[in-house]
Amino acid sequence: MEQNNFQKEVIQAAISVGLLIFILYVSLQIVKPFIVLVLWAGIIATALYPLHKSLTARLGDNKKRSSVLITLVGLAILIIPVSLLTDSLIDTTQTISDKLAEGDLKIPRLPTVSHSGRLSVRRSMQAGVLFLQILRVFCRKINYS
Repeated sequence: MEQNNFQKEVIQAAISVGLLIFILYVSLQIVKPFIVLVLWAGIIATALYPLHKSLTARLGDNKKRSSVLITLVGLAILIIPVSLLTDSLIDTTQTISDKLAEGDLKIPRLPTVSHSGRLSVRRSMQAGVLFLQILRVFCRKINYS
């Protein structure tokens, strides 16, 4: 009788441990995509804490204003370049679309690699000139002299 009771308890413990391991595994799979984000949040919070402390003191011990100011600057640092890149992408796509519609789109050949594994001098010069032309068009688009 005692051995039968012992077996039931062992089986019950094994099932409990198995379910616990399964629940932990499923929980880890749910949390897994967020681990890196939480680590980066901790790194950024640690890095910005001295700035927050300094701003709080300058703003009359107002932690909310300091937090809002840091958040707005951070958002501006992210949003402004993304909007500029998006605008540039739209302009470039429009230019390519217009040239394609006119039949004036010319795609240069890519530089070829010689048997020695190096670009030929002529091809390197052509690639450099092409890069400068693209850079000039890009600078005109963003009104950079």
